[in-house]
Amino acid sequence: TTLFRSWYPGTVTKYSYATKKLYVEGTTGYKPYQFWFRSIKFSNNGDNPVTTDRTINLEVCSPTVCVRNSKTITVKPVNDKASFTLSAPFGYTELDGKVYVDANAVIKDVDTPTLTQLEVFLSSGYDSGKDVLSFETDPATIAGAGLTGAWNAAAGKLTVTAATSAPVATFQQVLRTVQYENAFLNPSAATRVFGFRAYDGNSWSTEAKRTMAFTAVNQVAKVTLTKTLWNYNENDPPAVLVYQTLDDALTLSDADSADMQSATVQLTDKYETGKDYLRLPAGGPAGITAAFDAATGTLTLTGSSAIANYQAALRTVEYYNAASDSCATTPGAIQADCKKAIEFKVRDDAGEESPAASLEVNFKPINDAPELTVLTNPISWTRKELVLQPTLTVVDKDDLLLASATVSFGVGFADRKSVV
Repeated sequence: TTLFRSWYPGTVTKYSYATKKLYVEGTTGYKPYQFWFRSIKFSNNGDNPVTTDRTINLEVCSPTVCVRNSKTITVKPVNDKASFTLSAPFGYTELDGKVYVDANAVIKDVDTPTLTQLEVFLSSGYDSGKDVLSFETDPATIAGAGLTGAWNAAAGKLTVTAATSAPVATFQQVLRTVQYENAFLNPSAATRVFGFRAYDGNSWSTEAKRTMAFTAVNQVAKVTLTKTLWNYNENDPPAVLVYQTLDDALTLSDADSADMQSATVQLTDKYETGKDYLRLPAGGPAGITAAFDAATGTLTLTGSSAIANYQAALRTVEYYNAASDSCATTPGAIQADCKKAIEFKVRDDAGEESPAASLEVNFKPINDAPELTVLTNPISWTRKELVLQPTLTVVDKDDLLLASATVSFGVGFADRKSVV
């Protein structure tokens, strides 16, 4: 029995848990008792109350007689929606693979032990066609629990449905195996918000949310050559310079950048300063400028421009060798074929450089015959020895050593009389 404070002078209010009675004692007029009856309230604080009608008996007694009446209370339960307890926000880096949406998620429903449907969806930041939600749980296991799962790519929603209903714990187990993945290059970097809802047969739960920060990773550009070996035959000045295009069908690609900052084409192996040259012909794509650094054998293209423009520019890059003795080893040695290497690189709008695409140049020297410069004017002989060509010059562009030389008579030769 619990004793409450006196609510009226000369009275005492008590409640007996054993008899479930609330009563007041004390002799006084009827109006205080009437007020007391009118102030009594009923409540039930449970989330899942018994729905049986309650009967409340009201009794008042005078010193000689008691009067009783009753009142019926019908308890009408209100469905409590299911609820979720989710983990803290998390992060995902491009190409991380499959990750759990929430391996520790908790589902509760205080007045319904079963659920009929569960939804996990991307309520914000959905990268349509790239973001995917799936179950780690084997489909047969889900089916064995009386559940079916379906992914709706158009809506970005994964749904789990029970044939009739299934325990909350079963739905929770499946929820913890839901995984997210974006396996594409150049995904949206928007923050993803995952939404969770459950249906208990009467009402849908309020949407619960978990946030995932998405970190995109820059994918470097790629130069793809259509050839790996290129033949170049020696071309000698002072003839017209013969520049040749290196690869007029190469391709340039970048999964996540529409523009390029710069590109380089460089002679990296057996480069000969003052002999090897690279150039971008006039009339190339607008916004791209070219400069050749003879010290390093590097042609640099600069200017932010579309990837298609850089591809067009690189396809027109030309090579020329202005020497007649390239690939010579030691003085007097015969020139032999040699291999030169040219590398192509580009830098995307994020400032990252691509791997080098290498073109091997098979340089084929051409042997140049010696050249004589002689006087052709007639000279007079006055019966004494005469030097025929005191100013004659001999030049060989690609050999320092000669093997032999001949001088012979032509027109007017007198047998046994003329001697050289």
